[in-house]
Amino acid sequence: AHDSGAPILEIPRGRVTRETYGAPYVMLHRADLHALLADAAGRDTIVLDSAVADVNTVDADAVIAADGLKSVVRSTVFGNPPARFTGHVAWRGLVPAEAMPPEAAAPGSTVWAGPGRIFVRYPIRHGTIINLVGLTRTDDWAAEGWSNRVSMADWLAQYDGWHHDVISAIAATGDESRIAWGLFARDPLPTIISGRVALLGDAAHPMLPFMGQGAAMAIEDGVILGRAFKGGATLGEAFARYEAVRKPRTDFIQHQSALGADRLQFDVARTGLPPAETEDSLGIFHYDPSTAPLEAA
Repeated sequence: AHDSGAPILEIPRGRVTRETYGAPYVMLHRADLHALLADAAGRDTIVLDSAVADVNTVDADAVIAADGLKSVVRSTVFGNPPARFTGHVAWRGLVPAEAMPPEAAAPGSTVWAGPGRIFVRYPIRHGTIINLVGLTRTDDWAAEGWSNRVSMADWLAQYDGWHHDVISAIAATGDESRIAWGLFARDPLPTIISGRVALLGDAAHPMLPFMGQGAAMAIEDGVILGRAFKGGATLGEAFARYEAVRKPRTDFIQHQSALGADRLQFDVARTGLPPAETEDSLGIFHYDPSTAPLEAA
């Protein structure tokens, strides 16, 4: 619980995940995941510091636009309905494991749930770094973006009265790692393909973080799109199959992610546990993009 630290619920993801899904449950630093993917693709094929500024006519068989949350390709080719501020703010910080107070450095992943707030702590880089995530509600507008530095005092004020483990973890963050930003919701697009252009990842289906599925959906997109092309299909057939397979799943997870705040930010002393709807109960982890049927266009 948010104030007492008493356990509310335990989800044994380590052993159960292997037994149920045949794969481990892994927590990665985003930069490490980027490095793994870059090495797999071949780093000489990647050009950095080249932001998409506009979309023009180019001579290409196909364009796969994976230019992120604020996709220029999406807004230019597909239209870009306005994002809605959700009233939620994300707070993040990184702490070297040796700098974490002993009482706040328990192994594994821990979530503190409270009214209008959650706080998450989990290890990355083989336990050498502790990632901290806070998700709070606000009546004030907050800017979107990953570069909004915040003071320790501002973050601590959000968790006034919470368990001392939460407070000591926040107090261990360094100024350079401490950021916060507003969470904005976007409705699913009617289509993610247009002629020879297809959207992938956050450009296609930006999601709120309450189910932690944004990067996972981008990876699934890539697997399905590659399989759609591998069968020797024409561009039109491959794109149509890609959209037919991905849209129902990503629309569903976008919707479930938007509901996640109300499921997680609760007062157990007043209302008890909310309905247990997780990635497991919703069947999200049962999906395997390498074997999912490719529907006919």
